[in-house]
Amino acid sequence: MTPIKLFDNAESYYRVLFHEMIHSTGAPQRLARKLEGQMNTFGSYEYSVEELVAEFGSAMLSEIIGIGADINNSGAYLANWAKQIKETKRQQEVYRDWE
Repeated sequence: MTPIKLFDNAESYYRVLFHEMIHSTGAPQRLARKLEGQMNTFGSYEYSVEELVAEFGSAMLSEIIGIGADINNSGAYLANWAKQIKETKRQQEVYRDWE
């Protein structure tokens, strides 16, 4: 994790920390989300879903502890990964149709 002194403020640090912590909950000994295989391919459907999970979790934890989610940053981040999911699904469907 990047040192807190490199962030603009403590709230930003904790939002990123929460995001990374949510990723850790997917480990096999925890919630066992599917984090292998295509998950390791940046931009894949699985990778994109995991990024959404982590960002939603970070936003919820930020609200719970009272620092609030960064709506502009989180919103743009979520929109980007949601778009990636749609595009990846569309590519998979096109590829499947050609098989």
